[in-house]
Amino acid sequence: AGLTHKEAYQSEIDIRKTLETIVPNYFNKPIFDIIYHNVKPLEKLAEEVSIILSQSFVINEPIQFKKKKDNTIVKGIIERIDDNEDPKKRSSERASVQSKPLSDKQMKNVKYSVRLLDEDCVMNNVLPNELQRCSFIPNREKLKTFIRSYAIRLGNRIDSPWIFYDDKNKEKYDIKDRLSTDIIEKFKKSTTVTLDEIVREQERIARKQAEEQAAALAENDKSKEINNNTSISNGHLDDIQIILSDDENKSKISNKKTSPIKKSPTKAKKQLTLHDMKFMKNAPNHNELLEKSSIRTYDIAIPYSLLQKLDKTRRERGIDSRYFHRLILNCARTLNDKQ
Repeated sequence: AGLTHKEAYQSEIDIRKTLETIVPNYFNKPIFDIIYHNVKPLEKLAEEVSIILSQSFVINEPIQFKKKKDNTIVKGIIERIDDNEDPKKRSSERASVQSKPLSDKQMKNVKYSVRLLDEDCVMNNVLPNELQRCSFIPNREKLKTFIRSYAIRLGNRIDSPWIFYDDKNKEKYDIKDRLSTDIIEKFKKSTTVTLDEIVREQERIARKQAEEQAAALAENDKSKEINNNTSISNGHLDDIQIILSDDENKSKISNKKTSPIKKSPTKAKKQLTLHDMKFMKNAPNHNELLEKSSIRTYDIAIPYSLLQKLDKTRRERGIDSRYFHRLILNCARTLNDKQ
């Protein structure tokens, strides 16, 4: 978790180089028997392999067990696996027992023939509960890496089968077919992509991207034209700016790490009072409203966010709109509180 795509890809390559240490060779045959022509997705397939491997030992797997005579622990290798069914049982009873699925912790009812490593002899009829594994079964992540290294799934349909990259594995481990050759060939044809199809798909994607870019540019031009028409119809130009207060100017200048800039003296500005705001609806234009104020100061002490909202409303709706008048009254209250 937390790896980039490149790191995950490199990690998987490193893991594949050590497949024999991740999944020992004696597990190849039982795993290949399960995955060949199986139609389950990778996650379910690795889960099935893990459960089946935990239910029995496999040929050539190293094990250890205690001798019944002297309870000494010896090591050996599984040489043969035989069914452990009582011949006196009726066939119906055996069928009912076999129909019950085993859990991942239950061992199959079989007998093993074990070749001892130290004594060079074979012990027959060894029960599963007498044996112990010398190493753990590979976890599901390792099993998924192992499966992807040897097999590929023909599509993502619910009935898409798995096949080997190299058909020699089928002959080497004597793997039996579950599906006919005709069915496998149909799946191969459905998943084969030609060079012409790849080129056509790339051209289609390029055309779609060009159309989306052209539509975005047209929409952008249209919105600009609408904004220009709106500002002209309201009788306002875009170069009219709202003056910031002294505190906001000082905070902006202090945040800059550049050399200090000489501040040119500004002309005295008129500050609006609450009395002047009452005549807003009757004022013919904004200049007459400013001329009514008798108090002179250098800057308007109104929050910058409120001034931005006021300026945006003036541009979009005009000074005759009710919303603009409400904002003016709000400015007046703020101004009256600071006085």
